[in-house]
Amino acid sequence: MGGYHFEPLREQPQEKKRVVAWLQEAFFGPQGMGLEATEERLAVRMGAAPLPQIWVALEGGEAVGTVSLELGEHPTIAGLRCCLAGLYVAPEKRGRGIGEWLCTQAQKEAAKMGYPSLTLYTPKAEGYYHRLGWKTTMYAALSTEHGLEWCAVMESPGGR
Repeated sequence: MGGYHFEPLREQPQEKKRVVAWLQEAFFGPQGMGLEATEERLAVRMGAAPLPQIWVALEGGEAVGTVSLELGEHPTIAGLRCCLAGLYVAPEKRGRGIGEWLCTQAQKEAAKMGYPSLTLYTPKAEGYYHRLGWKTTMYAALSTEHGLEWCAVMESPGGR
């Protein structure tokens, strides 16, 4: 996608505050997590280990979106799965294909690490991911910091 660059957030530390604000607003704040807890989660994703990891889409040197990969348990399959998490595009940049591009870049990174497919859990964006070719494999009530949350469990295109 022309004009965008995909970089690990740890290599763009000047964008950390912006990404913390996005994740706090979209994901962690609504779950009741405070800003400090969001910053701690982000710090783990910015580590040097292969996973978890967080990337940003940059346009003109400024973050316009973010996506993460992390290891997670599947409700019915033993072992850890590589999961897409925290997909977010700045509101003023939505509708330009950046979210789809971020998903594709994350899938490429996962494949480099030996994960040919990804899993994701979404309580609200099932239709969005269907449009990107993801398949719903089941619905599950997943435990979060604040109780159970009903989510679609989805597999990436080409997944098992």
